Amino acid sequence: MENIQQIDRVAFEIGPITVYWYGIIIGAGLLLGWILASKESKKLGLSSDILADFLLWAIPIAIISARIYYVLFEWGYYKENLGEIFAI
Repeated sequence: MENIQQIDRVAFEIGPITVYWYGIIIGAGLLLGWILASKESKKLGLSSDILADFLLWAIPIAIISARIYYVLFEWGYYKENLGEIFAI
């Protein structure tokens, strides 16, 4: 059986900034969702401002909710390191 080479988690680095593949995939999904929602809103006759307003609320809420979910399922670690709960 051949050895399967593991894909590197890091897509690229620019100085101290490291960009991971999962971040690129999430960003691409967000962009694709926005494009599709924009096209659908035009079909329904909705203003593009409504979609932009929705995204301004939805993105931060999604990030905060994902962090809460992660902290709850890793509570064994975070109950000893409460200061790291807010680290993203």
